[in-house]
Amino acid sequence: MLAPLQTLSCTAAALCLALGCSGASGSGPRPPAVPPEDPDPLSDFAAAAAILPPAPIAIAWADIDALRQGPVSPLLERLEGNIPAAEDSSATFLSENLDVIHRIAGGIYVTLTGPAFFIVIEGDMATETLFSDVKDWAREKGATASPCKVRGHPGLRIGNTVLVDAGDGLFINGPEGLTGRTLDLMDRKTTGSAMNAQVAYLARTTIQDDAALVVAGIAPPSITDWFHEKNLPSIVGSRFLLAVQAPGPINFRLGLLPGKPIKPIWFAQEVNTFLVRAAKDPSVVDVGMSEWVEGLHVELLNKGIVVRGSIEGDRLLEIVDSAGGGSW
Repeated sequence: MLAPLQTLSCTAAALCLALGCSGASGSGPRPPAVPPEDPDPLSDFAAAAAILPPAPIAIAWADIDALRQGPVSPLLERLEGNIPAAEDSSATFLSENLDVIHRIAGGIYVTLTGPAFFIVIEGDMATETLFSDVKDWAREKGATASPCKVRGHPGLRIGNTVLVDAGDGLFINGPEGLTGRTLDLMDRKTTGSAMNAQVAYLARTTIQDDAALVVAGIAPPSITDWFHEKNLPSIVGSRFLLAVQAPGPINFRLGLLPGKPIKPIWFAQEVNTFLVRAAKDPSVVDVGMSEWVEGLHVELLNKGIVVRGSIEGDRLLEIVDSAGGGSW
């Protein structure tokens, strides 16, 4: 979802301010222009990407409130239960606090110590309570949660990561360097974020107004061989953005920019051919997904394509339950 559209009256007012016109003629002094309020940093994907540090492997944004009201709510309920997680993972924290989280954004980054998860959370968590719980959790794991400050914001440091209260119900968790960069971006003390030209283009052409989940990134090298095996060479190194709409039926749009120079029409033909073959693959037929694959549509962009489709909530849960099966 791009930044919400303004009403016609607000647009007209903004144009008048920009052009320096007034509602009545005369030579009297004009009232001072009121600067627009900054959008909520996690109000939509575009706003969130603008405060995430640059050069991520992948980024994601989710409106947890909207997802909780839609057909994917059973998945959230499962996350709120006990799920396996590494001791240094933030998954446990998220699963135990989903009921008070409204929106979340984050990404995967390559750091000097390896890949790192970085998240920004908007919720109803009280700072003192949260910090106390984190200290107890660290103590149980044999770690130390030390008080710290990052760009003047209070936080806790555990090993190589920090948990920082960014104000206005926002909390940041991740490596200190990435956390400081996001705080600087929020305070407009620096430029350069995860919102580069390619991500911005995919956001404009792919995300629709009621999107509740957006994931963007670069096709991972680990599945390059699979792409070649399935005659999808143009997707190797491609940029992608997946937008899922909710509440209501689960509609999705997958925007793709090819990883090599190719005309969009040829790129679309490559993907269409793959979908036709996939619909007939035994592993797809066996799980009853053949008709669904046939229902996917490919739309042309001037720089890439969008694959769109929909799926019932119950069917999605079945797919999640059987994840890992099939060979196609």
